[in-house]
Amino acid sequence: MKNRTREILRGRHIIFLLVNMLLLVTLISAGCTGILGRGVAQGWAGGVVVDDTIIVGSRGGKIMALDASDGTLQGDPVVLTVKLPSSVFGCGGGGTAGVAIYSSPVVNEDLVYVGGYNGKVYAFLFDGENLTADSEYDFPREGNLGGAIVGELVINQEGNVFFGCANGKVYALDSTLRSIWEHDTGDEIWSSPAITEDTLFIGNFGKKLHAVNITDGTERWVFETRGAIIATPLVNEDKVYFGTFGRRFYAVDIASGDEVWRFPADDSDENRPKNWFWAKPLAGNGTIYAPNMDGKVYALDAETGTLINQFDLGGSIVSSPVLINGLIIVATQDGEVYSLNTADNHQESLASLEEKVQAPLFASDGTVYVHTFEDNLYAIDVETGSSRKFSLDTDSDE
Repeated sequence: MKNRTREILRGRHIIFLLVNMLLLVTLISAGCTGILGRGVAQGWAGGVVVDDTIIVGSRGGKIMALDASDGTLQGDPVVLTVKLPSSVFGCGGGGTAGVAIYSSPVVNEDLVYVGGYNGKVYAFLFDGENLTADSEYDFPREGNLGGAIVGELVINQEGNVFFGCANGKVYALDSTLRSIWEHDTGDEIWSSPAITEDTLFIGNFGKKLHAVNITDGTERWVFETRGAIIATPLVNEDKVYFGTFGRRFYAVDIASGDEVWRFPADDSDENRPKNWFWAKPLAGNGTIYAPNMDGKVYALDAETGTLINQFDLGGSIVSSPVLINGLIIVATQDGEVYSLNTADNHQESLASLEEKVQAPLFASDGTVYVHTFEDNLYAIDVETGSSRKFSLDTDSDE
């Protein structure tokens, strides 16, 4: 029996490694596509709305400012480029290339920040309508970090910028992108950080959640799990919540780093998740909503981890949802968009886009924005379900 158990565990480990390699190849291939083909970088970035302007990273590796009323382009897109050696990831070539964007743009005052797949962070001036063509600041000033930036950038009240890198390090920069500190977690990071006033939380492929002093980058505590952590953690009151590739979801005490609860509590639970937690969880009305790649959103009691409900959306969920007007808006990978009411847990179909979705959703003033693999941006009214489609493919007519 022990030998049989070892064989099963070994088989699961091999499957995990193979799928992880496939995901890595997908990202690398996307970067190669962006390097060699018309700047079609194949990233899956979300965006942000500033007053009446949408700022979004396109599949073509461009940062675009759109009029929120009709989707018209405001000024020229900003294209991230890099000078290449003769070979990058076996892509060949040389010369200048476009950079894939997986990290959604973020805004602080008159600067738009974005992380590139080439391992650099850029800051562009934004006058309320248009972006400057050349970056005002970048980090590092010379070269790159030696790893891709896949997760989101986060800005605190002081205007400092925090992010993780595939080189295994977490970085803190000031508003002009000068280094404050860096912290080595020891393994690859695709996750985005979550921050409080004094602590940063981030997961890595080493199956650990790290709590880091936000002032000086020293480690507060480390929580070890049974699976890689890709999903962005959620900080809610005195706990940090996150899911793993180990098919478990955790609540951990912010101060001590001690486990408060996990779901499922054991492998015998008939409601245990069947796939990975990739998308960020959300909180509403004392409930944690945890999307899973098995197509379900698990509604868990925030204090006890007890399963309250599970919403079967019928398709894998990679895109991080948003909370707007008491509604959890979530999209499946095959483009089905749903509304989950946090007051009564009522599930309602909002839109059927029939396009692949992996980019994080973003929202403003009762509208949720969905960026698809066809490089279309859909603006959906969360009350009526009516939608408008804006194309981000500026090369489509060439």
